[in-house]
Amino acid sequence: MYRVKIASREQFEAFREEWNRLVLAMKRPSFFCSWEWIHTWWRHFDKQYDLRILLILEGERLAGILPLARTKFRPGMTMFPARILMLCGSRELYPDHMDFIGGEEGGIAALTAGFDFLMRTQCDWDLIHLSHIGEDSLIMKYFENNPGQVKKASVSPFIALNGGFDEFLRRFSRKHRYNLNRQQKKLYTEHGVVFSYGKEGSENGIVKDLTELFRLHKMRKDNVGIKSTFAAEKIAKFHIDLAKEIAPKGWLRISSLKKRDQVIAMDYGFSFGGSFNFYQSGLDPDWENQSVGATLLMETIREAVAEGLKEFDFLRGDEEYKRLWTKEGRALFDILVPNKNLSGEILKSEMVVKNWVRRLFGKDSPDREAAKGGNGSGASSAGACSSRPMIG
Repeated sequence: MYRVKIASREQFEAFREEWNRLVLAMKRPSFFCSWEWIHTWWRHFDKQYDLRILLILEGERLAGILPLARTKFRPGMTMFPARILMLCGSRELYPDHMDFIGGEEGGIAALTAGFDFLMRTQCDWDLIHLSHIGEDSLIMKYFENNPGQVKKASVSPFIALNGGFDEFLRRFSRKHRYNLNRQQKKLYTEHGVVFSYGKEGSENGIVKDLTELFRLHKMRKDNVGIKSTFAAEKIAKFHIDLAKEIAPKGWLRISSLKKRDQVIAMDYGFSFGGSFNFYQSGLDPDWENQSVGATLLMETIREAVAEGLKEFDFLRGDEEYKRLWTKEGRALFDILVPNKNLSGEILKSEMVVKNWVRRLFGKDSPDREAAKGGNGSGASSAGACSSRPMIG
């Protein structure tokens, strides 16, 4: 028998080890469910939210966590601010593969207890919005048999890293392999470019690296007109604090190409639960015709293989450059659950109207229109910086 309670701030602060133990017990351990990611988000964005982190207990044992937060905003045609429950960090930071935190065994029963608590006991909300939930998640499994508006939002391409790097390259055509090697050789021998791969570093070194990443990202964004919130001051502060937090744990990954002391391209990601999460990148537009994006990505994948990681996850977005590296991908879904109160019914009606207008005029969904811009890392691409989408 499960019981549910809302975590106090003190419990949230104290639960790091037990929290991450449950994250690693997930079918697909998600870095974006880790205590460090969510707690750092909370420290930077707490004024906009009320925490509603649900602790699901079996006796005295913590069986699972549903990391929610409540905020208010006025969507669409409504005349009042709606109370929205969403997964922690999903509005500002665009995490993927968020899910119920806990093991598969007994997971659906524990998750059901959590949602029953929200529906029957903790009813101070008008809409639940769960963003970019993985196709094989426990949350998706729960909504197979429970009411909610489920809609495909994006896809997360990934590379299964079976075998060595040479085996990975053999998946490509001979011409593709030739182009990759030619581009790399030209950069290294003719231009004197050097590759580096960082897993840790001093706080000063981390700040310096991420400052370079934000600079390159902004340069490329401005050059091609990509919409991105990544280099915004508040987001930048979040990532600097996060990187300082996770570097000692060995989860941080920053790779770069440099010519002498000049950084010309950078990739930023996280190694967690056997997977490399490719989160963001940036490059100098003056080098875009030298395929620095493709070379840097190839080197980053090579390092992931050398580490023994099981997969390289590109995260959300079905950009063309990703499809040059892999044909595999997992669907990501948005889930909306209106409450059975007056506000919830109004929101439900509004969603129906919006969907009808979208179908009538052939408009795509907001998440698709604001899709993440590619980083041009294909074999024949010049390269550009990827951009977490601007949604919410």
